[in-house]
Amino acid sequence: MKIKSIFVFASAVIFSANIFAQTAANKSLTFSYEAGYVNQLRSGKDLAKLNNIQGLRMGALVKYSFTNHVFGQTGLLYEYLHYKTVQQYPSAANYRQSTSANQLNLPVLAGYQLPLFSGVKFFAYGGPTLRFGISENLMTATTLPSDSTARANLVALLTEQGLYRADGFTDMYGDKQLARFSVLLTLGGGFEWKKFYLKSGYDFGLTNINAADKKRMTQNGWFISLGYNF
Repeated sequence: MKIKSIFVFASAVIFSANIFAQTAANKSLTFSYEAGYVNQLRSGKDLAKLNNIQGLRMGALVKYSFTNHVFGQTGLLYEYLHYKTVQQYPSAANYRQSTSANQLNLPVLAGYQLPLFSGVKFFAYGGPTLRFGISENLMTATTLPSDSTARANLVALLTEQGLYRADGFTDMYGDKQLARFSVLLTLGGGFEWKKFYLKSGYDFGLTNINAADKKRMTQNGWFISLGYNF
């Protein structure tokens, strides 16, 4: 499954590059680099929500201006995400969880830009984004009450919330807890001034990333980035 996911993602990269390369000879071409903040949330029916996973987002993009207003854009964006929480319970019990994730995004976007004033432009964009999970490790540790009844009750509560796991590290992709490949719908907008731009957007998860069972889970996220056009 891992090899198949890598092949699909690589094919999408090549397919996207070929489409836009065909128009590069006679259309305006702009390369850019951007970096910013990302905040994502996993949720699904009958599943406990995982608190916001925050991190950094950076990468390179290429934009093709088909007219003065209409453009297409693609590229490759890397995201590093981290999440840590400690939940306290009675009888000095607690549950500790931390997650570190690395993932790549390949957006294939269409956009529209409109000049405003003093060289400032407003732009809006939307389209699918293909996401490939490089790695994700989950660390869990539980301090249980000494009383056997209280211990059993806490384990039952954590299990019901979908939180309880054996202490230690879990490879979320290798242990088939999460799907490595997913598709999102990206919508956003921003402002451009000279060679700089500031943009924000939201990724809507379209595919189920829960590989452990049939319960649907999606990953949605908000981001903001500052970029520079070369």
